[in-house]
Amino acid sequence: MKTTDFAKHLTAFFTEYLIGERGVSPNTIRSYSESFSLLLNFLDEQVNIKADNLRLEHITRKTVLNFLDWLQDTKKSSNATRNQRLAALRSFCTYMQYEDVKRLEQWQEILSIKVKTHEKRSVNYLSIDGIKLLLAQIPINTKKGRRDLALISLLYDSGARVQELIDLTPASLKLEKPCHVTLFGKGRKKRIVPLQDEQVNLLRSYMEENRLDLSGFNQRPLFFNSCGRKLTNSGISYILNNYINHARIQDPELIPEKISPHTLRHSKAMHLLQAGVNLVYIRDILGHVSIQTTEIYARADSKQKREALESAYVNMIPNDITERSWEKEQELKTRFAPVFMKQIKSYGQQIFAPKEIEAAKAGGAFVVRQVADGGILAALWNLALELNQGLDLDMKKISILQETIEVCEHFRLNPYQMISTGSFLAVTDNGEVLADALNNQGITAAVIGHTTDNNDKILRNGEEMRYIDRPAPDEILKLYSGGMNDGRVKKADTPVSGEA
Repeated sequence: MKTTDFAKHLTAFFTEYLIGERGVSPNTIRSYSESFSLLLNFLDEQVNIKADNLRLEHITRKTVLNFLDWLQDTKKSSNATRNQRLAALRSFCTYMQYEDVKRLEQWQEILSIKVKTHEKRSVNYLSIDGIKLLLAQIPINTKKGRRDLALISLLYDSGARVQELIDLTPASLKLEKPCHVTLFGKGRKKRIVPLQDEQVNLLRSYMEENRLDLSGFNQRPLFFNSCGRKLTNSGISYILNNYINHARIQDPELIPEKISPHTLRHSKAMHLLQAGVNLVYIRDILGHVSIQTTEIYARADSKQKREALESAYVNMIPNDITERSWEKEQELKTRFAPVFMKQIKSYGQQIFAPKEIEAAKAGGAFVVRQVADGGILAALWNLALELNQGLDLDMKKISILQETIEVCEHFRLNPYQMISTGSFLAVTDNGEVLADALNNQGITAAVIGHTTDNNDKILRNGEEMRYIDRPAPDEILKLYSGGMNDGRVKKADTPVSGEA
């Protein structure tokens, strides 16, 4: 039987591209294989195209869209699963762009298929007390127990993926200072994770007991079963669940219902974040390609902090806060028309923008930060520190309401250093696309700059260039500090754009 062009290229995609060039993990290979098996089933059952007759010309945008609909309508796949199958097909099309340039348009049409938004699952993790309770269940008076303790504690301490732990050998460990473990993640990307003294002592004892410290044993599996073979993913899950069940009996509140080996990785990330470790460092420890992935932990932690604050909230704000906030209203009325005053007061009802922020996230923004105390200059400074990157910004692209400009000129305030809760900054890989998408939804948006690889925070205004200073006190405070009466308030040193 003659091999079809699809069969030829699909085989090369898996063997030469995914494994040979990209070095993807066995889990990715397994997932992609399942996706293409489902595609073959769909084409056989719904389109009457057998696998041995399938050609590249059959793989069109329409076919893929019908396949995705079939997954959800017939197979009852979730949006997340649908997106996972689409990712496999898009990877194949990316490969085919260079292998079959005659059908370049066909592949690009498939690549343009958008993923569907889906509710992201909350990060499931154990608290520090939960980790301690888990480890306390492991007996240290048996050889198996000592192995399990070394395994589970290393899984947590290193933040390793399960497959990364399975692939470890004694050669992966450096137990002399500076102590670390070398992990190979997705795409065979190597990373080095420091180890603490307690973990080092535990590993050293385990290796001595199992003769793994001897020469000639350094390429054997670090963790192995009774037959001397390295443990499997299901084997590690079985070991962990055994101790999890015992811990849950002792304290159900500390141990969630669904715990997997990956939960320990989540736990390590959350504990690092809560300890004040920079997201960039957490990204490097976990082996994430993009800080966007690491940000799920920051979002989860923020959500929990907010919920805790809300549950403990006591209203301490005086009842007359609204009237007090407008104590300068009479002064403004002497200069501005009633229509103008009505307009600026209406903005006070629109200071929070949850729908706009969600729209930005749905459009591809992986970092979204509201402009709070200190205004946009403070927000930009803090954003640069968080990303550990520099900024190159165009001041003329920063939109300011004309009403804001006029009120700030009257009180000699710098609008760039004043709280603007209804505004937010978004970081994305394609700013123009996101800005267009938001503007089409009636949300004013513009690309105001880009990140850089250095730490410079540059603000350009035509030919002029300046560096963003450290955040200063919010300009709005000057209205209540006496500054307007004693002459100490200077005119804003930052030129104000006249754009709406």
